[in-house]
Amino acid sequence: MSEDHGSTGLHVDVQPYDDLTVLHLTGRLTGTTAPMLHVLLAKTLAARFPPAVIVDARGLSTIDPSGWAILEAADRHARDSGGRVIVTGADSAAFGWSATIEQAIADFGEA
Repeated sequence: MSEDHGSTGLHVDVQPYDDLTVLHLTGRLTGTTAPMLHVLLAKTLAARFPPAVIVDARGLSTIDPSGWAILEAADRHARDSGGRVIVTGADSAAFGWSATIEQAIADFGEA
């Protein structure tokens, strides 16, 4: 499944993977595109219990504060439900991150 936010520059590919879902982001995660990602993350988190989502941010050229806020809120929601959101390719002390998708998958296995 793919989602585009028109000409504003965010594209999301959704890839189910065993007991988790990987969202591959490309483009720009900004105040303009963050609401679309928020809706998609809410649907993805609700689809599995406990929620297990990897957000692959390696393809993003920009993440502004509203983008970080959406990712942090998704992680809080997942943790409240006994799950996690792990972001690859971006570093934030607010939530778990891994350098690669493979490392993130391994991190879920250790949880």
